[in-house]
Amino acid sequence: MVNKRLEKYALFSKGFRGLPDGWHNLRACNFLVGENSTGKSSFLQLIQLIDSREHMVLFDICGVVDGIDTAFDVCSRLANCKETTIGFLIKERPDEDRKSYRGTFGRLATYKKVNEEMQLQRLTMVSGDNILRLKRSKDRISYRFDTFLYNSEISHAGNGKQVELLHFKTGDKFRNHYEVIWPEVSEIAAWHEALSHAVFKSEDKRERRILNSYSPLRCLHHGPIRAQTRRLYHGSNSEFSSTGEHTPFLLRDMLIEGSELAQSIEDFGAASGLFDRILTTSVRTAIKDKPFALQVEKSGSFFYVDELGYGVGQVLPIISDIAFASGTHAFLIQQPELHLHPRAQAALGDVFLKSAESGGTFVIETHSDFIIDRYRLKHKQSDNGPKSQIIYFEKLGDGTNQAYEIELNSDGTMGNIPDSYRSFFLNESMDKFENL
Repeated sequence: MVNKRLEKYALFSKGFRGLPDGWHNLRACNFLVGENSTGKSSFLQLIQLIDSREHMVLFDICGVVDGIDTAFDVCSRLANCKETTIGFLIKERPDEDRKSYRGTFGRLATYKKVNEEMQLQRLTMVSGDNILRLKRSKDRISYRFDTFLYNSEISHAGNGKQVELLHFKTGDKFRNHYEVIWPEVSEIAAWHEALSHAVFKSEDKRERRILNSYSPLRCLHHGPIRAQTRRLYHGSNSEFSSTGEHTPFLLRDMLIEGSELAQSIEDFGAASGLFDRILTTSVRTAIKDKPFALQVEKSGSFFYVDELGYGVGQVLPIISDIAFASGTHAFLIQQPELHLHPRAQAALGDVFLKSAESGGTFVIETHSDFIIDRYRLKHKQSDNGPKSQIIYFEKLGDGTNQAYEIELNSDGTMGNIPDSYRSFFLNESMDKFENL
């Protein structure tokens, strides 16, 4: 299970930045490890891109995610390709009472670099047992419907492979068309009109569900550097920020309520040794903007949050957002261990496991074996251990990248470990020792 709604979820990429080609499975908790420039960040960008409204509704691929602004940023330079294909396939958890329930939901989209722009060429959409394929030509968008039956006897990625084969298949005839005069019609308008033409022309009303789309994971992304804490905060800032600028305001509201959410944050503080309690204090001023200070209690003394070093401010956005939204959003977190000592890093492993047990979803890029080892230990002790894995990225001799999915078993062991994975963490430990 990936979360409370999704039973299985897999991403697809071909020719996308430095990411290895193929299907990439997601579990409830996924740790991304490997050396720099092996595809970890591209993996996170792919998830963000697919999960965005701009891509799901408008089919955009550039200008949606930080670092992917032009065609130059999209196509893999290692393969020197001019096309890229991205997509996903979902197997929803059974819920016939939910109106939006389709069982299977997915999409593949192929873009081609044309005059330094990424131009949508092929689009395949899966909804339930219907699959709609569309392809672009000089003066039209052609389309056809087919039947797609999810095969539970093979792997989820195996089902994705069937969608992939259909998407790239060239021998089938497309007998239905929507005429387009490309220079006179915008890209997004042409594709949306072709989709509407295909779906509403069909006599099968079930095929109209193909137009329904939702963000698969509803991701919240925490970048590797969070905002520096301040002594005083003003006004209101409830909009999520990947750097955590919203966190003090979220904490103010959570702590006023005195909820279980606040208690979970304090539990982390005690386990990590970073703090005993967090509280907010209003500051009286002649100007009625209601400023407040974020304070920390530790060992019976009180401090402003910016007095306790960089680590507390870096981890608070992650802990607060997990306490507040782990049941409704997935978390993409880059290097949560930054500026934290080993005890605090290990305590993060506890937080990730507890949240994943309750239906949370995590994709965590990390170099911390303290986080992973604590997670594995607690996973072994759990009666409700969620599906979890380590995705190990490695650069091969030809300069391309490879990804290995290493399952975390219920007894805490790891399955199918490549030899290079063991040497990676050995080298990491040696680097730490040499830098002491």
